[in-house]
Amino acid sequence: ALVRTNMYGLTGQVAFDDDGFLNMSKFHVRNLVYDGRQSVWQDIGCVQGKEVRPFGIIWPGDAKSLK
Repeated sequence: ALVRTNMYGLTGQVAFDDDGFLNMSKFHVRNLVYDGRQSVWQDIGCVQGKEVRPFGIIWPGDAKSLK
């Protein structure tokens, strides 16, 4: 059985505890979008402990571009 795992992401190491929760207190959630010239990271929310706080409604088409 998988007891614990560690992964390395764009912002650094991502670790999970024995119960499957992220072993981080706060992190930002970003979406890669195209602004017409280049791909940029857009902040779409944050996670604080066990609370997920989106900055707004994310519609399926929003992931494609900022237009």
